[in-house]
Amino acid sequence: MKSNKDYQVIHLLINFNYLNTEDTDMVSGKLIEYLASGSPIINFSNSAQESNIILQNSKNLLMQIVMM
Repeated sequence: MKSNKDYQVIHLLINFNYLNTEDTDMVSGKLIEYLASGSPIINFSNSAQESNIILQNSKNLLMQIVMM
């Protein structure tokens, strides 16, 4: 498992919310680790509203791609 310190040396982080994973109203622990790193994040999702809301209010979000 990587620590937040390891993520700080990465220049760009990519988060995926896979199809049919948005039904749980949960945010992945990986996304929380990415946010804590301070590195820019590209987020791919189908309609995972919870992660979208968190990322839209974050200075880390570089790009939000919502696939319908």
